[in-house]
Amino acid sequence: MGFRAWLYLNRAGDCTMTSILKVSEIQDPTNSNTALTIDASGNAKIPGSVVQVLRSKGTNSRYTVSSSSWIEPDTNMYVNITPKFSSSILIAQLQGHVQIANTSFGGLIPTVTVGATTVSMIEEQNASGGSADPFAGGSTGMNEMFRDTSTGNQWWTFNLSGLYQCTSTAQHTVKMYGRVGGGALTVGDSGPAIQLIVYEIAQ
Repeated sequence: MGFRAWLYLNRAGDCTMTSILKVSEIQDPTNSNTALTIDASGNAKIPGSVVQVLRSKGTNSRYTVSSSSWIEPDTNMYVNITPKFSSSILIAQLQGHVQIANTSFGGLIPTVTVGATTVSMIEEQNASGGSADPFAGGSTGMNEMFRDTSTGNQWWTFNLSGLYQCTSTAQHTVKMYGRVGGGALTVGDSGPAIQLIVYEIAQ
């Protein structure tokens, strides 16, 4: 720990002191629990606090998804985020508006890519109560998130939240993927603009 201080008089004759306090960790006085740490780059880590927030907006007025395989409806909408701390979690919010055509069904997910590995930031729950990564799963993963079984089209506003536990400070790329089990779904047009917001939360 380092400490430097300067004492001087201002024009009014008052005594003023400025100082620099150099610490790597602050603990509570009773149980020595860590309240804050500071790394060599000057990044302050407070567990549970928001470290950084990044946002990307959709670039097309409408996106049509008609593939049974996972695709990126808008390859220009993504967030590149480099975590300040390897133990942080990333929370992604995917917001927008979707229209399902008659008898169509499909889904959208936020994903994160680190290196050559891409995973979904949300899990799919099955009828037996289990859950799994729909991006890495079988051909029907998450394809009934939105479904229309009537004789007309239906519209939904959606707000999906996904979570990812970081293990490194390498660049993480968050994107939107979509797929259908039948028919087609359209994202955007006459509803809330689609956007992707990513938060880094210190742990």
